Amino acid sequence: MKERLPEGENNSEIIGEIITYCRDKGFKPVLITTPFTDYYNYWFSGDIHKDFKSDMLEISERYDVPYLDYSRDPRFTKRLDLFADSDHLNPVGRKMFTEILLRDLGII
Repeated sequence: MKERLPEGENNSEIIGEIITYCRDKGFKPVLITTPFTDYYNYWFSGDIHKDFKSDMLEISERYDVPYLDYSRDPRFTKRLDLFADSDHLNPVGRKMFTEILLRDLGII
């Protein structure tokens, strides 16, 4: 069993293990940050968002998987009608996001 490091220091290693597992099972992993409202983004602005995105891009490059960031996508940020709360899409928002995601991935 792996040692649990403080403050998520081993997160990128765990993500790497998940990516490897997915590939071993025949899946093509994609890293995604889902859409958030402006209210949610307010709490994760500036350096927090920049650091998170930098970490995700580094993981994306290291494991050669695409990273798609929809956290500040203007199609969602001000559309409270698409959310159950400040960061979880409701059924209408989930359907809209899924269609956008599948289109962006070239699946539809």
